[in-house]
Amino acid sequence: MVEFVLCVPLLAMLIAGMFFFGWALRNQQKTKLAARYTAWRDVHNAGARADASSQAYLLYGDPDEEDQREDFLEDYAGDNVTTPTAELLVRYFLGRKSQNVGLDISPSLTDAQGLLAQEPGSEDANALAEQTAAGEFPSQLAGDVSAEFQADMKIWQRFASSGGLRAKHFRDDVTWRRWQVTTRDAIQDLFLADLDQAVQTLPDEELRKSIENLYLRDW
Repeated sequence: MVEFVLCVPLLAMLIAGMFFFGWALRNQQKTKLAARYTAWRDVHNAGARADASSQAYLLYGDPDEEDQREDFLEDYAGDNVTTPTAELLVRYFLGRKSQNVGLDISPSLTDAQGLLAQEPGSEDANALAEQTAAGEFPSQLAGDVSAEFQADMKIWQRFASSGGLRAKHFRDDVTWRRWQVTTRDAIQDLFLADLDQAVQTLPDEELRKSIENLYLRDW
């Protein structure tokens, strides 16, 4: 009996340690889930935008239907695209006791985009270069999430890391699909602006439509 009483402090420390490590591991898994969701959600958003672009040009492919096309893209994005935010991660993954939540989504071509931004040139040329060299081509993407968790017990607060937890999840970008990368608008603005203006002045509407289809439709 005396031996058991002497072991009580040791057992209490072991039990408290088990609860502390369980609390820490649970928070670690929450952070990993948030990072995984961030990466997969961004990839899903890219796929949704690619699908929207494909359907928009099928429904409103003529140049004079640009307003209808933009309205369709905006409505489609509102229904299918969810932007990961710190508030969303706290609500669905990290819990209300998380704080100082950091969120970053970084594609592997970020450096290339920075170099393009520094190069002088016309806006249309830069847009074309970004879409073709460092735009939405399938690549690797990383979701990086960091958070601090408030401990309930003072003893846990004593041993809890002040730096918080951080998790990073890598995955391949969206599977290649049609219209995911489209350079039509950039090429049209850069090379075909004069031709567009000339074609729009043609009196015969049927002839104008036929010429537009030659350089705007799929070849």
